Amino acid sequence: IPSIMALLPGYSNGGSSSSSSSSSASESESQSGRRSQSRSRNRSRSRSLRDGDGRDIHCRPLAELVGVAVRDCQAKLDAGIKLHGSCAWGLAGPGSDVDLLASLPLIDLLMKVRHYKKRWKLLEHIVGIRIPRLRLLHVKTGLELDIVEAARDPEALAKDEFVLSWLNLQQLPVRDFAILIRNWYRSHRPDLPREVGFPNSFLLLLTGFWLLAQNHDIHWEGCSTPPTQEKHGLLSAMNTESREVPSGAELYWSWLRWLASLRTDSSGSSKRDCLVVDLRSSPAAEAQDRTRNGPQAIPNQKLVVIEPMSGAVACTLASEHLATMASLG
Repeated sequence: IPSIMALLPGYSNGGSSSSSSSSSASESESQSGRRSQSRSRNRSRSRSLRDGDGRDIHCRPLAELVGVAVRDCQAKLDAGIKLHGSCAWGLAGPGSDVDLLASLPLIDLLMKVRHYKKRWKLLEHIVGIRIPRLRLLHVKTGLELDIVEAARDPEALAKDEFVLSWLNLQQLPVRDFAILIRNWYRSHRPDLPREVGFPNSFLLLLTGFWLLAQNHDIHWEGCSTPPTQEKHGLLSAMNTESREVPSGAELYWSWLRWLASLRTDSSGSSKRDCLVVDLRSSPAAEAQDRTRNGPQAIPNQKLVVIEPMSGAVACTLASEHLATMASLG
């Protein structure tokens, strides 16, 4: 009878078979639950990496990512925040910081960042320098933001206009040339520490623009006071119709050879006059600045770079600096 009863549906004698069946069902439910949770996490992760059009956010072009980061900052941190620097010039590359000018004090932005912890991560708040800065990670795009107060850097936008006017020069491939200079700087940045006197990428661009002006008769109209867009601009690149226009790569290699040549004069001696790179065209202003800040006041220097907005000496390079730069090629 027990054997017959065991064949009937729904029969259980409370033994091991029931326990085994119950354990198997429980394990199956547990596995099903884990799979459901995993799918839920994956869906959540997928949503977090996709934009409103369903595209993976990190597969979008750099310019689009910068736009996303700037709009988020304007919506949540500072409606008056503005893009400037290499991203505004169109020269940014992988790993470039996004330079921003804030209309609010950095301390106010810092308080908002702490409120929106899921949107931004604080990397560094640098104080005790001429222009304090706030460095943030924009979580959604993975971009690093470098924010300064516009009031602390009033010449920043004029600097942007200055660089863009050179990059937009039609007669020469200035933008291609500038991209190669910035790529060179990014490749060798660990070997060119700013704290020991090496120039940053902006100052290297100034040397490139200055060399173009010398070699290709580019005329710059400027003034001794901080220029504005209405008061200055590139006039023309003269005499380019009668000669073959060089490529950006040819301009770049010419610039590298020029840097290497600064270490010595034509006789091979390391003694040569200091060269002043000054893109302002006012002769009186240049003479005044050279007397006050020029080579006579800075002995043993081979190259002095003047900041065109303020007229201040932005960088001085000795033979050792130039030798290091030339060795990097």
